[in-house]
Amino acid sequence: MRRHCAPVRGKREILDVGCGPGNLIGHLSAFGVVTGSDFSDDAVRLAHGKEYREVVHSKAEELPFENACFDTVVALDIIEHTPDDVATIKEIARVLKPGGEIVFSLPAYMCLWGPHDEIYGHYRRYTRGEIVRKLEAGGFEIAQATYIEPAFLPLLFIIRRLKRLSTRPQDDFVALPRWLNTVLRHVIAAERHVTRIGDIPFGVSILGVARKHDSRDSRD
Repeated sequence: MRRHCAPVRGKREILDVGCGPGNLIGHLSAFGVVTGSDFSDDAVRLAHGKEYREVVHSKAEELPFENACFDTVVALDIIEHTPDDVATIKEIARVLKPGGEIVFSLPAYMCLWGPHDEIYGHYRRYTRGEIVRKLEAGGFEIAQATYIEPAFLPLLFIIRRLKRLSTRPQDDFVALPRWLNTVLRHVIAAERHVTRIGDIPFGVSILGVARKHDSRDSRD
């Protein structure tokens, strides 16, 4: 957001789609005024319990907001949960102001599909080219779209393949020693320095920013 989101007059209006219990709202508040939406009644209730009152219940593809009312929409690991990702992208474009941005992340590569995806309600995984084409068709231009977490790709591929042989579906969450968790967190955080230079060519997820076409630009 610091790198790619254009400055706005006054306070930035931000929508966190699929905000869950509001885990990101506090961080996003440093950038502007945050509204949240989530399909889960439990998530909305938990967010309200944290005093995040501007969180509403809604589907990502049926947002209860007026046209062009947000400067930025954050959709982190959300679009893959929606049955119709094209409709979701169009709905996000509808509530964004011209020139506004979507900040998104998605799971990468259908070859990594496994029980974890099924347990947590994924409909698909993506390649960079696929999500770029869908965003561009939905009225966006790409500011940056890069794979992330490349170090985990070989291990996750092997784990997912092995889990396909199991008759009992299992997710991928495991308890790690604190020291290892800290090391891996720093490895992931260090990728931000790489993405300042260029895109990472492969990884287990995709992270990006796309900007809604400004009708004023098309007239110039």
